[in-house]
Amino acid sequence: MEIKLIRDTYTDNSTIGKLFINGVFFCDTLEDKVRAIKIPKITAIPAGRYELAMTWSDHFQQVMPLLLNVLNYVGVRIHWGNYSTESDGCVLLGRRSAGMKDFIGQSRTTYATFISKLKTAAKGEKIFIEIVNAHDHILA
Repeated sequence: MEIKLIRDTYTDNSTIGKLFINGVFFCDTLEDKVRAIKIPKITAIPAGRYELAMTWSDHFQQVMPLLLNVLNYVGVRIHWGNYSTESDGCVLLGRRSAGMKDFIGQSRTTYATFISKLKTAAKGEKIFIEIVNAHDHILA
C-alpha cells in the first residue's frame, strides 16, 4: 500500500495536508508546524518516505500505525485528533472545516476507516507513506 501526504497549508501553529491511499484522496491531515530546526513535541517530521508498521501503542492502548526510521523522532504515529497540540509530531486524520484554522474535524470516524484499510493491507503487503511539501516553503 502506498500512502501519500501532500502538505499544502502552513500556518504559525500547524501544517495541513491531503492524504491519498494508492493515488485516491482519502482525507485531510493536521500536523505540527514545519520548522527548519526541531523543537520537541511541536515540530512536524521531515518530508520523506517512511515504512509503516502496525505496532502496539502503550499511550493509546491499541495497535496503531508507526512510522519507522524518522530521523531524530521516536514514536511517530498516525492517529485521531483535532488540533496540532494533540500531535507531538504525529499525523492526525480528519476533515477540514470551512473557516476553521489549525483544526480538523471528524477525526475518530476518519481514523476508524483508515485503520481498517491498513489492517487489511498489513496482512499481505508492506505499507509506505511519502510526505511531501506541496511547494517550496520557507521554514521559520
